[in-house]
Amino acid sequence: MLGPLLLTVDGSDVTPHGQRPRDVLAVLLLHRRHGLSAEALLDAVWARDASPTSALSVAPVHTVVARLRRTLGSGVIERSHGAYRLTPDLVTDVDAFTALVDEGGRSARGGEPRQAAGAYRAALALWRSDEAYAGVSDHLVSAERARLAESRWAAVDGLVSALLELGSPTDLIEALDRAQEDLHAHPLRERSPELAMRAAYALGRQADALEIYRDLARRLRTELGVDPGPAIAELHRRILEHDPELRVPDAPPASQVPRIRLRATRLPVPESPTIGREDEVRAVLAALAAGHRLVTLVGPGGVGKTRLLAEVGRALAGSTELAYLDLSGLAGIATEPTTTTTTTVGAGDGAGVDVEELAEAGARAVGAGIGGHSSALSALATFLAGSHTLVLVDEAEWLVASTSALLGTLLTRCPAMRFVVTSRVPLELVSERLVRVDPLACPSADATADEIAAAPAVRLLVERLLDQTADLFQRGVDWPLLARIARTVDGLPLALELVAGRVPDLTLAQLHRLASEPLDVFAAERDRRPRQRSLRETLRWSVERLEPQARTVLGRLGVFVGAFDLAAAQAVTGDDGVDLGPLLSSLVRDGLVQVDRAGVALHGRLLHPVRALAREMLVAAGDEALVRSRHREWYAARWREAPLGDELIEDVGGSYEDYLAALQDALAAADGPRVADLAVTLTRYWLFTESVTVGMRWTGVVLEAGVLDPRRRAEVLVLRSGLAAHGCLVEATTALDEAIPQLKERGDEDWLVLALISRSVERYSRGDLSGALAAADEASGRAGASPTPVQAEALACLSVMQAAVGESGAALVTGEQAWALASAAPSATTFLSVTTKVGLALTESGHAARALRILDRAEELVRRDLGLPPPSTVHLNAGWAALALGDPPGAVRRAARAVAGLAEGSELTDVAEAFVVCGLAWAASQDDRADLALDVGLDLARIGGMVLSPWQSAMVARIRPAGPARPDGAEASTSDASAQLAVSGIGLQEAALSLAAGLRADAATDEQAGAG
Repeated sequence: MLGPLLLTVDGSDVTPHGQRPRDVLAVLLLHRRHGLSAEALLDAVWARDASPTSALSVAPVHTVVARLRRTLGSGVIERSHGAYRLTPDLVTDVDAFTALVDEGGRSARGGEPRQAAGAYRAALALWRSDEAYAGVSDHLVSAERARLAESRWAAVDGLVSALLELGSPTDLIEALDRAQEDLHAHPLRERSPELAMRAAYALGRQADALEIYRDLARRLRTELGVDPGPAIAELHRRILEHDPELRVPDAPPASQVPRIRLRATRLPVPESPTIGREDEVRAVLAALAAGHRLVTLVGPGGVGKTRLLAEVGRALAGSTELAYLDLSGLAGIATEPTTTTTTTVGAGDGAGVDVEELAEAGARAVGAGIGGHSSALSALATFLAGSHTLVLVDEAEWLVASTSALLGTLLTRCPAMRFVVTSRVPLELVSERLVRVDPLACPSADATADEIAAAPAVRLLVERLLDQTADLFQRGVDWPLLARIARTVDGLPLALELVAGRVPDLTLAQLHRLASEPLDVFAAERDRRPRQRSLRETLRWSVERLEPQARTVLGRLGVFVGAFDLAAAQAVTGDDGVDLGPLLSSLVRDGLVQVDRAGVALHGRLLHPVRALAREMLVAAGDEALVRSRHREWYAARWREAPLGDELIEDVGGSYEDYLAALQDALAAADGPRVADLAVTLTRYWLFTESVTVGMRWTGVVLEAGVLDPRRRAEVLVLRSGLAAHGCLVEATTALDEAIPQLKERGDEDWLVLALISRSVERYSRGDLSGALAAADEASGRAGASPTPVQAEALACLSVMQAAVGESGAALVTGEQAWALASAAPSATTFLSVTTKVGLALTESGHAARALRILDRAEELVRRDLGLPPPSTVHLNAGWAALALGDPPGAVRRAARAVAGLAEGSELTDVAEAFVVCGLAWAASQDDRADLALDVGLDLARIGGMVLSPWQSAMVARIRPAGPARPDGAEASTSDASAQLAVSGIGLQEAALSLAAGLRADAATDEQAGAG
């Protein structure tokens, strides 16, 4: 109970993880002499959270006790005469602590200070943290926790008093350190500073003793409005007057009193299951097995390096001699012989500790004599020359320079010793093998429920949520929301644990909002180290040690939302004449910038918590407006006046969040030129990736902002018409009606050609074939004869329109010209845009086999060169070609792939066309779904304003007799889809969603089969 609640049975940790089980166990521990009834347990653990009017049942008590028995073993909790109690065989650390404190008191009263010091020291070593019953609800254990804290203070006072009475330099050093450690933990207790003053003065450090008194006086006056008590005030007077009774005659000179010390304890054991670190543990063990003698676990604060080190120790326990060195606590003294030795180094700030001081502390800890050696480092190396110990060194970043020097010497002079080290920064030794510890992997935005549940970041989040509220998921699990929470904090384990700790007070939706501002989420647990009680505290150490220039750069990097390369970072953050490379390298070295090595060029990014802190620094420095201006100019200028190309798609896809953030910032600043540049670039990307919903929303915002000049407004309208053609042809018509006259008036031929191509497609989709042919013919004429991507696309568009009006020979000739230009172009985007249209023209002209070959080649090229799934148009046109070739299964497979890529739901005409393809294919194969698919597809097409081409309509007519002409010129189905669906009790939307879901499942199966 002296720390986080811990129960072991036969050496195995069986501590319950849920809050209720821990609370029940704690109450049984408090009453282990006589036990408690179920009603008493219910009143103690559950009544506080119940409504005043609710009637409580003892059923939850029996359920929790049953779970505890399964976890702990049936013999641990007994039931007798209606009461639960723990077995009398239970051994507790509280009992051992009490017995040792009593022994220390008897020895002190009997004039045996050495025995008293040993008993007190052993008693204090039983404490695993500063708080008893950590992790148990406060109201259950507050009285016992306070009693044990008082007993601990008394044990510290007793130990320090015994050490002062012994009076040797070593004893006095321990007395001072123990008293100061207690003083830092409880700054308003007067007994600790009194003992610290006595020890400091006895060591010849009068100035330190007086400073301890002054600090105490300031705290008491500031916080309580009182002066120090008479006893410590009298001690202060005696020190000022150099009272000889206070001074120990053989005290060493102050210059010889070491500033750091080591304390032996146990190798730490994780208090909960470790999740998602199997690969890292294997990497460390493999490196050691391969002969690497220095393995350093490097990663940002809060990523779980200490826990990983403990797992390495657990894996190696019993197979080698281990030692554990913790450099984070900066407190402790004394040594105790153990098979697994743990040491804590203390040095105040840590930055001023040189290698000799660290070596001297190590020499004292292992009993190495320094006499006769030129230095403490030499003495330690000589003493350990034959050692086979593997030393686990935790948080070396506190003393990175001295630790590096010490380990470098020991590696050279102690050939059998090995070291596994955790540090936010590498030690930079030649022999060092780095194992990078990254945040836990998060599920992608489109992951399935099973994939989300298997993702390590989500597994950790779920585990910690259940620790707090065991019944949280009784009504089901919202896996997408859990995935969003994990992604919001980039899978950083400390952030996940801090957020999960707030679940008793918040819903999961509120936790997600909390995770978006993670810096000031404070730990609910009391036993966390101070640096891990909030992400702000965790990150502060790394930030405060930066050089001023590096700190400025980090703040400016906070403007980036996603990944950035060196050129972007230089443009956005660097001052003239400043070489950003070394500064970025230092930030990477300190774990503040993460590096993505997957692509051709290195890219950096900030974890979400680091980015939040960097943005605070940016605002505080007064640089926010300047840096945001640089940021939007960088992304606006990247593709200014550039046509669609592979590089644009790749660049925007890799930095999409920053492009969108730059657009939002430009809109907020009413920066019209940058708004135009960014809107054009992003809309080209949205068109290629068929991101219709987001594209229509943002182009609408841009056009309504009123910051574009007429020329740039026309450009955005042209691109918006391309988006609208996938879902709402009326919107496409409206946009082109405004844009084309503007472009003709201004003589902007390049954009006018694109507008005419879009006009041709819009009129084709609406059934106006003569208008479509005229627009395509004009676009081809204006594009000229030069072999450009625009000319190739214009010719491809013309070939489709020629085929649609029955000019098959002309369509083949025009398509061949377009195909030749596209084949010679180095751009996969140009090739795809052209071949998609040429493929449709070939199919409608009776050359479906060739159409299918070039469409398959286009799909392969896009996947290979851009790493993207091809647009749905490729699959739809390939589906029509498969129908023409008499391959119904192939047609359904292509249509299913098209639907699988249309996740946004606004691509109405594309979805309609896919359903028609499926309906025709299913009809040919006598599938019962044929009528439903055709009815839904034709109805959706009518809603979207789309008309099938004559060739496509003829395929429908072969399945169904021709019906009356529709008002827009399309042929009507013989069965009224709306009426049929209404008769069957299925609404149009429900039917469409059901069909889409089935096709997406088919596409997923097809993808898995292809991957296999």
